[in-house]
Amino acid sequence: MQSGVVVCSLSELLNCTAEDAVSLTFDDGMKSIHQHALPVLRRYNLPAHIFLTTGFVGHTNSWPTQPLGSDVHEMLSWDEVLDCFKSGFSIDSHTVSHPFLSRLSHDEIMEEMSKANDTIRSRTGIPPVHFAYPYGDYNRNVIEAAETLYSTSCTTRLSYAPLAPNQHMIPRIDTYYLKGVGCRYPLFGSFMRSYISLRGAMRVLRERIT
Repeated sequence: MQSGVVVCSLSELLNCTAEDAVSLTFDDGMKSIHQHALPVLRRYNLPAHIFLTTGFVGHTNSWPTQPLGSDVHEMLSWDEVLDCFKSGFSIDSHTVSHPFLSRLSHDEIMEEMSKANDTIRSRTGIPPVHFAYPYGDYNRNVIEAAETLYSTSCTTRLSYAPLAPNQHMIPRIDTYYLKGVGCRYPLFGSFMRSYISLRGAMRVLRERIT
């Protein structure tokens, strides 16, 4: 790409010593991935990950824990999921029903993860090795469960990933922050690093207040 940024899979990213590499991830599995992201990524032959909420494929994002007033979005169908998969997307786990995992028992956590894994394996032939915590919600019990089933787990903590991150507490940068001001500066330049650090600190403060 003209920016010089390396786009790679999560596994490659976590074994990469370059400071200007990224991995593209999409949570939930909304239909817009197939409509808008797939044509662009296919054109440039770029890898990406879909963290799929398997119990709502072919429906909407109206899972039981969805906050009132949230926008309703159509989810990918299985045909669309497989089209993405055949185009180089990795289909990874985001549980069956998108719960707040920290509120569940150990057995319930394992069931959400294992059933999602089984469904993805049955559809693609490949078991997922990466996971994203729904709502970015986790505690020690959730992390320990994820450690038994996945190589890596992604959070919603807003930050650049360090060169040697905790494999089950990987931060990410929302594309929201790469619009407007963010698109005017190099992603790995000093301005953007300071900007993301500030916005990340503000997010943590807001979460503590609420």
